[in-house]
Amino acid sequence: MLIRRIVTALREQDWKTATLDFLIVVAGILVGLQIDGIVQDKRDARTGYETLSRIHREMDSQRAKLERVIRNSSFHLKHVDHLATIAADPEIAAADVKFTYEALGYSAYVSDFSVQTAVFDSAVSQGVLDFIENRSVTREIIEHYSSIDRWDRVNVVFARYRDHFDDALAGIGGLAWARVDTEDENALALIPPKEAIAIGRTLQSSPDFQKWLPRAWIYYQSSGELAEERLASVLELQTMIRNELEQGPTEFRIEPSTG
Repeated sequence: MLIRRIVTALREQDWKTATLDFLIVVAGILVGLQIDGIVQDKRDARTGYETLSRIHREMDSQRAKLERVIRNSSFHLKHVDHLATIAADPEIAAADVKFTYEALGYSAYVSDFSVQTAVFDSAVSQGVLDFIENRSVTREIIEHYSSIDRWDRVNVVFARYRDHFDDALAGIGGLAWARVDTEDENALALIPPKEAIAIGRTLQSSPDFQKWLPRAWIYYQSSGELAEERLASVLELQTMIRNELEQGPTEFRIEPSTG
């Protein structure tokens, strides 16, 4: 063994041999450390790319949720507009009794902005975000997930305004929702027009409804716009991540989701 040869050379004061063997030992250690470093760097790079791929897929679900919020906001805004119309002129409710009851059932809906963040939360707790080589992408990811906590605030505000709607309708709103939820369309269409007109008059004379109405319109308009804004952000960030994945080393390149 080299160590034994070095010790023997030192005892015999064979400085040349001792020095040569010592240098061989040091060189071997350095080479070993360098190889270990290369292997570890590859492991870290793989971890970074796998993390990016999982985050990209998690954002697929975020995108789908925001697209639903946009559709729902437009859907419910139409119902709010109808309630405003029949409150201004109750007789109009007789022209579309079915839609009047649907409007009562759907107008107090609160958009759900909650999205999945488990992959990002796990990446933070494990410290693997540091393995993503492109630091600008990492910063954008952190900023994106930090903003998610602010999305639900609009729902908290609207929940207070919804109480005005419940007070204005009393039992009517619950009845309308039950009919929309449990009766078939034909049965709903058979509700007497005078009943729909009575609902319009109830809304027309209700201060609580008048307080709720502008806030509801602003809520659905704002929630739709917020979802569109966040969706644009998600799509932009997904493009950045996808480009980063496609440029990864071929030996462990990860194909991003196609969304």
